[in-house]
Amino acid sequence: MVNIIVCSVKDSAHKIHRKHIAETAGCDYEYIRIDNSENKYGLCAAYNEGVERATGDILAFVHEDVFIITPKWGQILETKFQQDNAIGLIGVAGTQYLLKDDPFWVAAGRPFIKGRVVHEMKEENRCILTVFSEEEIDTEAVAVDGLFFAVRKELFDTIRFDEKTFDKFHFYDLDICMQVRKTHKIVITSDILVKHFSGGAFKEEWKIQGKKFIDKYRNKLPVSCTDEKPDPKNRIPFDSLPLETVLSPQAYTYIKNLGNEVYEQQQVKTTVKKQYGDIIAVTGMHRSGTSAVAGLLGKCGFSLGSEDNLLNRNVPKFDNRKGHFENINVVLINDMALKAAGGSWCNLPQQNDINSKGEILKKHITNFDYTFEGNIVKDPRLCLTLDLWKQYCSRLKYVLICFRHPLSVAQSLNKRNTFPVEAGLTLWYEYNVRLIDNIEHTPVVVVDYDNLMEHLEDDFFDILRVMQSPITRDEMKKNISGFFEKELNHNPIEEKDTESLPEDIKELYATLKSQAISVRMGR
Repeated sequence: MVNIIVCSVKDSAHKIHRKHIAETAGCDYEYIRIDNSENKYGLCAAYNEGVERATGDILAFVHEDVFIITPKWGQILETKFQQDNAIGLIGVAGTQYLLKDDPFWVAAGRPFIKGRVVHEMKEENRCILTVFSEEEIDTEAVAVDGLFFAVRKELFDTIRFDEKTFDKFHFYDLDICMQVRKTHKIVITSDILVKHFSGGAFKEEWKIQGKKFIDKYRNKLPVSCTDEKPDPKNRIPFDSLPLETVLSPQAYTYIKNLGNEVYEQQQVKTTVKKQYGDIIAVTGMHRSGTSAVAGLLGKCGFSLGSEDNLLNRNVPKFDNRKGHFENINVVLINDMALKAAGGSWCNLPQQNDINSKGEILKKHITNFDYTFEGNIVKDPRLCLTLDLWKQYCSRLKYVLICFRHPLSVAQSLNKRNTFPVEAGLTLWYEYNVRLIDNIEHTPVVVVDYDNLMEHLEDDFFDILRVMQSPITRDEMKKNISGFFEKELNHNPIEEKDTESLPEDIKELYATLKSQAISVRMGR
């Protein structure tokens, strides 16, 4: 069990923080609040009281203004401590080198400082991503930033926060690290990302406490866990990036609002629930009926997950009158993959470049796999990224491919995005041929969207049978009544239009039609 120990000064902030921990911890935990509303404690004294009250085997010390972005972070901590008995303390930011005469933990600069943290810049009404190091691997360190760190409970048989020396709110973190490293490793992990509402206060009191730290450890500083030594004359600082430049608008809004009292009711819920069984990926080229098919499945007992996590809360738009039925996190992950490979949904990078981004996307897809509450994910970009999802999403069991006449797609893209028809045809070919290359060893259902519009009940009931849905045909008819509208197809195609297609596109279209469920079922 993880004990979360928080020194709390404000009741309203405490309620929000406690609720946030309940939604994100993802493990058995106990929340221990040290009420410091009357300013009775220094942080060392508060944390010592928390240790005495704790019964778990892992103690996580968290500031009240720190919110954990990563879901199931408690399980991540438990796994890391279980896998390596030499680890005594885990933090999210820290250093491999503490200088002899400068107690600031970032003083050594790069490459010694590690981790990354999102900081709220209240004055500027924005968030920044503070990148102490680029690498995304666990790294040994000598000290951590105290905003968030976890320690094995058993270590407190021999160590203790030094409340006599450090009686205010600084250097409790470096001091406890100096004690832990006598017997155990200290590790910085990039697998847990946190948001902090403060960049730290380095005023006169900090300087006083810093002098106490240097005096206490004068004969033991500097400390290092690396053979390299920093060059004070050529110190390389960390980077600070505007968060909105590296995230989608939806993800940025979620993180920016995280922990803000005024936005509490609007927060995207990340409550970790039990897994909901196998995941079915609905994909196909844009404008090929993926939204309609995902919506129909949602009407017949398959879960799309929390509405809060659907793109724009699935409010219908001009280009999708019923909604897009796209999970924000799936879209974000796929956009990250395409951007990391040097492209976008309409400017396709090389497939090998996308497939090579596994290390970047692994933890995001794995976290989604653990926390997604539903069993339907829909995104046309999965045509391009499916190989990564097959590797890291253990629940992914089926792929439902929607295809539509290439000229219908090209004309629809021309109307929506002003793409030349020739460019739309090229995209149709690339999406579908790459999807076919990516589906090896995966159960697949192929849906001819044009045929589905004409034979909805037969084709869709066949889909439900393949997906092992228990509902009857009559139940299906009742559930989907009024959802599917043939008149939404604004680009009808005649047979002569197929003959005018380029040969490679015509051949691929014929291949897809031969594999459609309507054909496979003998209709």
